[in-house]
Amino acid sequence: RLVARRPDALEASAALRGVFAAPRAGQILRVRAGASEEDVLAAAGSVLVDPDLAVAAGGCLRPVAMHALANGLDALMALDAADAAGAPAAAASEQREGGSRRAGDNDGASAVSSAVRHERACAALGALVHLL
Repeated sequence: RLVARRPDALEASAALRGVFAAPRAGQILRVRAGASEEDVLAAAGSVLVDPDLAVAAGGCLRPVAMHALANGLDALMALDAADAAGAPAAAASEQREGGSRRAGDNDGASAVSSAVRHERACAALGALVHLL
C-alpha cells in the first residue's frame, strides 16, 4: 500500500529496499525470501520516523503503527548510543543525504548526525500526530 501511495518509497528508503523485492510490471510488492518479521517491522519503523514518508506510511500501517513506531524509535536510540560510544561501525554504515557514507570519526560528526536524526524524527512524529 505504501508503494501505491508513494511510488518513490523504495528508492527513498534503504530499509524498505532491504526487505522488499522491487515489483515487476503488474505485480505487487513482495517480501524478499529470508526476510523475518523483525526485518519487516524494522523497515516499517524506519519509514515512520522519516518525515518524507511518515504520513503515507502511517496511513498504511495504522493498525500496527504504534508497535512499528516503537521499533523505529528504538533503532534511532541505538544509533545515538553507538555514536556516543564512538562505535565507528555503526557510524560508517549510516547514509548521508545524497547517498554518501561518512567515516566513523570522532570530530563532532556523530553529534551532528544525532541532532539531524533527532530533528527528522521530530518532524515525522509531528506529522503522525495529526494522522494517528
